[in-house]
Amino acid sequence: MTTQIAVRLPDEAVAFIDAEVKAGRAKSRAKFIERLLASARREEIYEREEEILRTTEETEEEKSLHQWMKTRDIPGGE
Repeated sequence: MTTQIAVRLPDEAVAFIDAEVKAGRAKSRAKFIERLLASARREEIYEREEEILRTTEETEEEKSLHQWMKTRDIPGGE
């Protein structure tokens, strides 16, 4: 299900969105906004998980696993 909403944006923002659509980096204005919102949601989740990791002490098993993982080549990793 979807809900249509009206949003007012500055002309510069609309021009940017339209340029993204024209360049083929988004299928439509709506899809661009959906992608932007999805990215913001992922960032929020990431920040919450980071906070959990900062405030939770690792078990010895987790520490060993993380040390082992640092020694492995992960495809697509840095």
